[in-house]
Amino acid sequence: EFCEAGKWIEWNFNDLLEDVLDFRGRTPQKLGMEWGGGNIISLSANNVKNGYIDYLAECNLGSEELYEKWMGKVDLQKGDIVFTMEAPLGNALLVPDSQKYILSQRVVVFKTKKIVNNSFLVQLIWSTPFQKEIEKLMTQFQNIEYDDEFKINDDIKSAGQSFLGLYMADLLTRIKELDDKVLKSK
Repeated sequence: EFCEAGKWIEWNFNDLLEDVLDFRGRTPQKLGMEWGGGNIISLSANNVKNGYIDYLAECNLGSEELYEKWMGKVDLQKGDIVFTMEAPLGNALLVPDSQKYILSQRVVVFKTKKIVNNSFLVQLIWSTPFQKEIEKLMTQFQNIEYDDEFKINDDIKSAGQSFLGLYMADLLTRIKELDDKVLKSK
């Protein structure tokens, strides 16, 4: 929801996005390269925390050549939203500056439309109702029953987390419903 001329309007999460950058599964080895040889920080679920980059956590560094091969013609912009897709799921931060970053494993970047205030949107992502909805959806996905003939492996879990990303609109709708319930109960 966003306020326009004093009225709240509802938006589908996906309608707020220009693009989603997703390089999960890409590794230096797959590009015929290695980490190191430079000082460009890779953003991963290890070092993306709610609101900041944890420079004390495990953090790969890449060269300019690796950056060019990995990121292609796409650069992260100050204020883009980095979102962790697993381990842990749901951390988010705003890209803090205009330096180069390599978008590494288990994270995606939301490039939003100009009408979106990313500071507001990241606050929504950090909110307890949003995080609870993410947790609920992930728990539902992880609790699939299976027997010896059908095993769930890491690839399927990863696909499930990608699948979860498609349900951001549902999360916003559920958060609105929760907010409405709270307001009605007051």
